[in-house]
Amino acid sequence: MELYTLRLGAPLSWVPVTPPLPDADPDNAPTGIALPVLAQDGEEAIFIWTMDQLVAHSEDGPHLCRPLPLPLQTGISEKPGDATPETGKIVLPVGSYLFCQERLIDITSTGQTLEWFFRETWWTGAKCKGSVFLRLIREDGKTAVQVIMESAKEG
Repeated sequence: MELYTLRLGAPLSWVPVTPPLPDADPDNAPTGIALPVLAQDGEEAIFIWTMDQLVAHSEDGPHLCRPLPLPLQTGISEKPGDATPETGKIVLPVGSYLFCQERLIDITSTGQTLEWFFRETWWTGAKCKGSVFLRLIREDGKTAVQVIMESAKEG
């Protein structure tokens, strides 16, 4: 996996949804909620937390809190004709972001990708701010997992 910089030139948006409470292990909640949504290529799901919800710090760096808490916000890809007003959408605004991407391997890989992102930004000294976006995208018959956070680097 690599840590990349994304210079987002147009905002991304999703329709907010209320996730069902997970029946089983809450650590798997994001993937379990998203799987029915991600049935077709081009479909997306977004999950948003604060860094404080997800990260425990130790002298050997950040670690993902387990079990994962329920996200503050959850959304799915917009469909043509969705009547959600612009103000009701979840939006990732234009800006500079740090992100990583990996293929969804199994139900636990979302947590592994989140932890890799937090540890890699700590290890490299990359600075992030704001919310943590976990984006699941169905493409080429597979699901990509992205962790996205706003870059705190000036300029």
